[in-house]
Amino acid sequence: MTRKKRHGRRTFLKLAGAGVAAASVGAGSGAAFAAPGETQNGWTEYESPTSKTLMGVVQTVEGPYAVGGAGDVLARRPDGWELVLDRGPTVQSNGLRAVAVTNDGRNIWFSGGSGVVGQYDVVDERLTDYSAPGGKTSTWEGVAVTGAAGSETVHLTNGSGEYLKGTKNAEGGVDWDDAIKPGGGSTATAVAFLDASTGYICDTNGKVYETTDGGDSWAEIGIGSGGAGVALYDVAPVAPDLLFVSGGNGYVYRYDGTRWTPEKPGANAIYSVDHDGTDGLAAGSGGVVYEYGTAGWTQVQTPTTKALRGVALDTTGQFPDAAVGSSGSVVERGEYTKPLPNSIAITTSASEETGYRLAVDGAVETGDDVESGDSLTSNLGTPDVVTGTVGGTDASDTYAYSGEILDFEITSGTPANVDLTVNGTPTEIRELRDRPWRVVESPTGQTLNAVVQATEGPYAVGAGGNVLARRPDGWAFVVEYGPLARSNTLTCAGVSDDGRDVWFAGGSGVIGQYDTVDETLTNYSQPMGKTSTWEGIAVTGTTDDDVVHLVNGSGEYLRGTRQSSGAMQWSDVVKPGGGSSAKGISFLNRSTGYIVDTNSKVYETTDGGDSWSTIGIPGGSAGLYDVDAQAEDRIVVTAGDGTLYRYNGAVWTKLYAGGKALYGVDLQGDTGYAVGSSGAIYQLRDGGWQPDDSPTSKGLRSVALSGSETIPDAAVGASGTIVERRGYVAALPGFDAAPTDPDGDGHYEDLTGDGSFGQADVQALYDLLDDPNVSVNTPVYDFNGDGTVDVTDVQKLNSWLDQ
Repeated sequence: MTRKKRHGRRTFLKLAGAGVAAASVGAGSGAAFAAPGETQNGWTEYESPTSKTLMGVVQTVEGPYAVGGAGDVLARRPDGWELVLDRGPTVQSNGLRAVAVTNDGRNIWFSGGSGVVGQYDVVDERLTDYSAPGGKTSTWEGVAVTGAAGSETVHLTNGSGEYLKGTKNAEGGVDWDDAIKPGGGSTATAVAFLDASTGYICDTNGKVYETTDGGDSWAEIGIGSGGAGVALYDVAPVAPDLLFVSGGNGYVYRYDGTRWTPEKPGANAIYSVDHDGTDGLAAGSGGVVYEYGTAGWTQVQTPTTKALRGVALDTTGQFPDAAVGSSGSVVERGEYTKPLPNSIAITTSASEETGYRLAVDGAVETGDDVESGDSLTSNLGTPDVVTGTVGGTDASDTYAYSGEILDFEITSGTPANVDLTVNGTPTEIRELRDRPWRVVESPTGQTLNAVVQATEGPYAVGAGGNVLARRPDGWAFVVEYGPLARSNTLTCAGVSDDGRDVWFAGGSGVIGQYDTVDETLTNYSQPMGKTSTWEGIAVTGTTDDDVVHLVNGSGEYLRGTRQSSGAMQWSDVVKPGGGSSAKGISFLNRSTGYIVDTNSKVYETTDGGDSWSTIGIPGGSAGLYDVDAQAEDRIVVTAGDGTLYRYNGAVWTKLYAGGKALYGVDLQGDTGYAVGSSGAIYQLRDGGWQPDDSPTSKGLRSVALSGSETIPDAAVGASGTIVERRGYVAALPGFDAAPTDPDGDGHYEDLTGDGSFGQADVQALYDLLDDPNVSVNTPVYDFNGDGTVDVTDVQKLNSWLDQ
């Protein structure tokens, strides 16, 4: 019989000419290459980012991944091991007991306590929660996966001896079958599949069960007539005539399709076994591994004495074999040789030197063209930072890296002299620059509750009925005291699809519309006699054809359509839910919208608000405050317990975000920001939602992204706090055209707006140093990077004239 290398759980099937490409970017640990610890018998101990027991490990297209206590998920990066997920798929810190990988190595699946089941895409670095399948909340002890990512079938076993199968559907959910019991009810410790049809389960009663119909039925195949006499912990099928099972008292059992042969390479429990048909590994108590060769199983001591609970062979030649266990122990055999996936080339044809600084959230390797004077700073737990120069005889510096570029800046010389190429694509400096948030002057000391982006820039509303607009020379009042001139607090804001009309609403039923072009206010307060506080507002349609969607503290929804006369036609009031305060509302278009409330419920309409249905959140316990929908399968909700929920059109996934209440969220393409109490700011990056540096400790209530290089992103909150990213670029006094950025570095050297940089621009900066159109837009005109705009920036700009 021809043997097929197994690929059901710890290793993936490597197909020639097929398979999944490696990730273009990874989350990265922001670490240097981790210095290995002690080596013994070919095994090296590596520093672990967790002290929790690791229960299992698998090999993926991105290298080994391990899971364990408190919901920890670890990834082996080029620079060491990184904690990519803590608290587990439900953010409840349930321990993870088992892990498996799809045939193509892209998706890992893990399971554990309280019914938790999660899937993590190692390429996109995205978690999806599938916990409590079929309502089952017992501990899942084993997991296996068959098929490729996106169409895989997941196989689970639990402490009651039950087996459950589920297949991924086109919507991103899983269709679960009914649970069955292959045996008598003993704990089913492990499950593994040889292919889509043939699989095996072992249990603590010493029994092994086989299926040949994809899990629909099972038959006992051993061990022996009465069981092995020891608990069995793991199963590794290679072919129908070659199966390995590990168990207590140092036993490994081999099955040839007919007969079981016990082998006893050790004296203590062997918790994990892996075999590819030629090589094998097993692991157990005392930091011992068992290596399989021509002489059978050989006991080998590793540098740790901790119990090893999981082991995984590499079959690609690019990653180390790995074993993991108690107290976060990690030992490896072999090297991580996969090339770093990304590259950046910094080139110049100028004779003058230009200095640069590059920061990467991952590992960096220098190319052969990097000069000895250039510096790479690598420290475990912090970004890798490169400082160097190009120019003269040094025409280029090239680096390979993993993770993301966090920042690139020119530290000396002229930015126009440098060209960048990232992964073969010409890239402007401004695309790689870090754009930090900064506090800007606010004309009010009262709380601002909401901010939106209009065509003319950000608008904010808040206490006292204040409406503020961001002008080129700073923030200013455009409405005081609100649409009723009674200082009713404005709690929410929305903007028409064309960015012209800003709508706001709040206390005592107030509703107003501000035309940002004509700068006129129209009052639509207390529709249908409603005087309760409006908590959320969304707008669909364009100017003079606006449809306004409102929710209030009583959980009511009201829709208004503006008529050609300017009057509003109001719908009947409906209650999507049970009456809990509705805090946020978002519409994709005139038909499809979403509401969230403080009872952890999300409601969807597909008929423009006439009817609503509940679409989540199962098991939710925190109040929900805001929702943003970019598509029916891309929805994000913020919660009061410092978490975010993401919806893929089928299931909700809870994501931990620091534990501070999050009140506002805005998505823009592939990125997004969420804000909350104590100045919390979270950014959606390639590796998921990650904390961003905040310049304030004041609570932030709302955030709005501009999607433009010339208009700032803005977030607002307590005590009139306003923070921004980027500046406002508009024609300066005395000039007709807006400044431009000829060299693409994110600063606007062409102040006169004539499309080129020259002496007139230097003179313009000098003349306008004290003008607020310049002074309040520091990110635009801070040419020397010291955080201010003053005469030294004039000097810096002047120095570039002759270069």
